[in-house]
Amino acid sequence: MSYLAKFYEVLNSGECEQAVNKIEKLSEHWEAHGNVLYTLGSPVYQNTCNMSAYYYKAKVFNELLWANFNQLYEKVLLVLSAYVMDEVFFYKNVSIPGFHIFVLETPYAGGGMHFDLPHQSLSWKMPVKILPRFITFTLALELPKSGAGINLWNLSYDEVMSKGIRFQDIPALTGSIQSAYQSYEVGKIAIFEGLYLHGIAPIQLVEGTEKRITLQGHIINLNNTWMAYW
Repeated sequence: MSYLAKFYEVLNSGECEQAVNKIEKLSEHWEAHGNVLYTLGSPVYQNTCNMSAYYYKAKVFNELLWANFNQLYEKVLLVLSAYVMDEVFFYKNVSIPGFHIFVLETPYAGGGMHFDLPHQSLSWKMPVKILPRFITFTLALELPKSGAGINLWNLSYDEVMSKGIRFQDIPALTGSIQSAYQSYEVGKIAIFEGLYLHGIAPIQLVEGTEKRITLQGHIINLNNTWMAYW
């Protein structure tokens, strides 16, 4: 299994612009996380300390997002279904995929390296058999002129657990681990195995005020059914 992302075209430039315009019109619903990051939607990783709030916000945001972006979601579900060679659905009791919005006026140092483990915090409200694949995707809608992307390392969560590697020791190991930078392209979705180490790549050059806007989400197989969520 490769740690690298695969890319597929989902939207043309006009469709991306339409999506961005809708996102900006919904700015009153953006939630701020620090100085530069906003979310439109309710991701698990921002709510692990209060999962009751997550489930409440998931219901509210799911209705809002589907009403405004249903055609976008249908296109994304088709690509995800082709990727796993099975139909992918939304699961109404958790958040559907939502948006990262970075508003940048200075260079951005990038996101911390991590494994995607949101499924560990969720209550699926049903007995579940989970297949050991946890897939992450990012669809770029607007990027800074200098570009944006993702850093990935050939180190899996299973390897970390089996070898007893402490999470605080991982950064010191990355220099000796095979890695890659992959750049995003507007309109293309990047799909990769979320249990490989990865992180948002730095953005070195920002001209004026620029945005990095992406649709984010994960897919998981529950009881032989693929579900997309955030």
